[in-house]
Amino acid sequence: MQLENKIAMVTGAAHGIGFAIARELVREGARVCFTDIDHELMERSISKDPMDEGRFLTIALDVTSEHDVNNAVTRCVNHFGQPNILVNAAATLTPTTTIENLSLEQWKQAFDVNVTGAFLMSRAVLPGMKHSNGVIINVTSQLATVAAPDRAAYCSTKGALLQLTKALALDHAADGLRVNSLSPGATLTNRLRHVFGTDDAATAAFGPKHPIGRLGTPREIGRAAVFLAGDDSSFMTGADLVIDGGYTSQ
Repeated sequence: MQLENKIAMVTGAAHGIGFAIARELVREGARVCFTDIDHELMERSISKDPMDEGRFLTIALDVTSEHDVNNAVTRCVNHFGQPNILVNAAATLTPTTTIENLSLEQWKQAFDVNVTGAFLMSRAVLPGMKHSNGVIINVTSQLATVAAPDRAAYCSTKGALLQLTKALALDHAADGLRVNSLSPGATLTNRLRHVFGTDDAATAAFGPKHPIGRLGTPREIGRAAVFLAGDDSSFMTGADLVIDGGYTSQ
């Protein structure tokens, strides 16, 4: 229970990596506000993986809305107290195509959710996190540092989030705030299942791209987030923790 007495907010917590991170924070003793634009899906995910009701709160949240963000933080503060852990895991689906076929609206949507959402959330919690050993974790991707064909929008947003992490870390180190990023490789989530139909098909498509020979699991990413959120990483800030099965070592 290394996060006992900690209060966390996790965006994008309805499913996949975001849900797994929020669930692992609860397992380690934190009280967690699960937030996502799809509140119904978030409730269904929790119903399939029950936890102590006193340890979590679900909040419908559109991270692109400044009003929504401020209200969500206020609700978390009123329910549990001031959050000292923020995990920015919200991400939108981006078209798999070159920029020639990408509309301006699609490009803006990718940045609004993946980058501006993290900016709004971080700005909202910062005043209460200062001088309280606060931690911000931005979920990026292995594609923040290496590119892939037809992923210009996604790579650009994740690269921007990596740089935002470093800038925030420098700006607020003197405030006692640590800011790190977490970069997963391909992870077996419902998004991949939706694209490929089955776990085996997803693994066959992406497993060989990772030297370890398989995809990551959401829980593996969740455990890495626990490390970044806790005291075991107390000398880390402005760093990127890559959990990618060796993808970026090639």
